[in-house]
Amino acid sequence: MATKQWVNLPNADESIDRSKMTGDGIDSEEVMGQYVYIKATLDKKDAAALVKLTVIPDAGNAEYVADDSNTLKHQESATATVSSDGEAKWKVKLSQAGGDKFKFEVECNGEKKTLSEEFETHRRLYYQVIDMDTITGLADLSFWETEFKKNNRNIHLHATCSKGNMGHSYNFDYKSSEYSRLFNLAKAQYDTQKDPYCFALVWADCLAQGPKRKEYDKDGVSKGGSVDINIPAGQLWKNVDKSSTADPWLLNVAFIYTKDGTERTFPVPEADLTSTYTKVTVSTENFPDGVTGKIKLAVNVAEGFHGGWSFPTKNIIVIATRGWYDTAFADDKKKAILIHEAGHKIGQVPNGSAELKKQSTHDDAHTKHCNDTACTMWYTTKYKKATYCSVCDKSVRKQYLHHSIAGLKRFY
Repeated sequence: MATKQWVNLPNADESIDRSKMTGDGIDSEEVMGQYVYIKATLDKKDAAALVKLTVIPDAGNAEYVADDSNTLKHQESATATVSSDGEAKWKVKLSQAGGDKFKFEVECNGEKKTLSEEFETHRRLYYQVIDMDTITGLADLSFWETEFKKNNRNIHLHATCSKGNMGHSYNFDYKSSEYSRLFNLAKAQYDTQKDPYCFALVWADCLAQGPKRKEYDKDGVSKGGSVDINIPAGQLWKNVDKSSTADPWLLNVAFIYTKDGTERTFPVPEADLTSTYTKVTVSTENFPDGVTGKIKLAVNVAEGFHGGWSFPTKNIIVIATRGWYDTAFADDKKKAILIHEAGHKIGQVPNGSAELKKQSTHDDAHTKHCNDTACTMWYTTKYKKATYCSVCDKSVRKQYLHHSIAGLKRFY
């Protein structure tokens, strides 16, 4: 039976406490790291002979190409000198892909011998859920763990406990100051025990862009009836931030008209307005008589809603649970967003800037995404896909998940 080698975990010569990664299927520190030691007992008469070890990859191993980094690829052969007691020992580098299998062949004095040692490559990452007070994420994450392990991807996710829940926050805006606020809230609940192979999964309320001030004019208006003013992009800042300190959606509305050669302003009371998320209706019944003018409306809008964020240089992903028009996400939507953002966390979709060659389905219009609309790594999760396409599948299997990657750097 092949030995499971956890190739993304630290090698023995790295200054990381490997003992904290043992357990949960990892028996000892000896099965950690990309390098393995192969021993063979030969004839003592061959002492001082130079012996070649050939690494024999399985036919089903991941396929690396010339443009993939050599860091990811297995070593093809090694040589060692036979000791006086007839033993030889080789240090051999395995591949970084999941599910790769290797055997070894020794050649000494023209004779070849296949050794009994076999290895299969596996990867381990840890995650910890940081829930937000009053927010419901997903209770069962086994679908995610299965998605990362299947098809020889062999990324074994293991959940560790955070220190507790974050306080509730209705919204995080798409800007650096809001990212910092998010990180500060999550920091107090993040347990560093499994760093640098762990990342946080934060369940948030809303990730809306805004509020953004917008102004709209409606010309040719006179008293009588009502007037609709449509919001052409985004939605009114209604029910996004529901706190007592939230910015209002309505900033100002007035009827501007000219009478006796003088421009005048009639403030429209809020009681004369009705609204949906994308339209404001103004009653003109109380407008001045006998004049025609324009309505000037100033409102706060949400320019867009994000399903989630995966920060390229920080070990944290955040998933929203509410979006447009104050609509809660269904579980299938949450699953799709999680698989998508977790894909980004491990390096999807390769664009040639890191260890892997640019993926054939890379979406050049939306970098680090897949152009297959049936894939979870398409640039939007509106179709609620929670699985990777066949091309992304191969990239996930080959991703470099060593602790040195940017996505595993601590977020604070």
